[in-house]
Amino acid sequence: MTVAKVALGEALFADPVLSADGSMACATCHDPARAFSAETERPSGITGELMLRNAPSLLNVGYRPLLGWANPSVDSLEQQALTPLFGEEPMELGNGGAEDALLTRLDGAYGDEFDAVFGEPPTVGSLVRALGAYQRSLLSLDSPWDRDPGDASLLEVCVDCHAGEHLGGEGFEDPGTWDPASDDAGLAEFSGDEADNGLFRVPSLRDVADTGPWLHDGSAATLRDAVERHQRGRPDDVDAVLELLPLLSRE
Repeated sequence: MTVAKVALGEALFADPVLSADGSMACATCHDPARAFSAETERPSGITGELMLRNAPSLLNVGYRPLLGWANPSVDSLEQQALTPLFGEEPMELGNGGAEDALLTRLDGAYGDEFDAVFGEPPTVGSLVRALGAYQRSLLSLDSPWDRDPGDASLLEVCVDCHAGEHLGGEGFEDPGTWDPASDDAGLAEFSGDEADNGLFRVPSLRDVADTGPWLHDGSAATLRDAVERHQRGRPDDVDAVLELLPLLSRE
């Protein structure tokens, strides 16, 4: 990572030049003003087709061993970026089969920047490296809760799953909200094991108050709804947890 590479990645992340029709940027679904998440239950791609899942926050994503909601094989930000850029089922930015057209647009808009940072015209490899560098700079580590955890016991029921310094982002769990009639099998789609039906990556609680709607499918319209679905056996703590969660957001 260099300052110049991060700056190039930030510019690319916000630029609709990355979409085939110039209508969307990475920031369309990962809005910096919403802790790099989307305001809709499930965002849509350039054709209007809805994505299968909610767009998760990208804060601290550089620390996560798992990316996305259910695919355990995607283990780098550079690899993950290929899906929104070139994926076709569903189509997001719409560049599948049109890589040369994308690179031509990038050369016209950012040719000098790519030459300065990478010493060559834009390539798919240098594009995803720039995006990855920027995403690794998206940090939320110094919240009011970090400075004064207060009654940390209120998170006890949460940290069974939302564990570690980042309060989640690792491992797959059944959130207890999965509908067997859903088209989304979660981890089972990739593992082929029916026992993995309804398992999804545990999202981080950092900045969670700013990332609604919540859950893998965006079906919790309010943070209260999301917390109530997860407060198994401790319904009396809902209000206290709701007061605490905003303190996990960066200032």
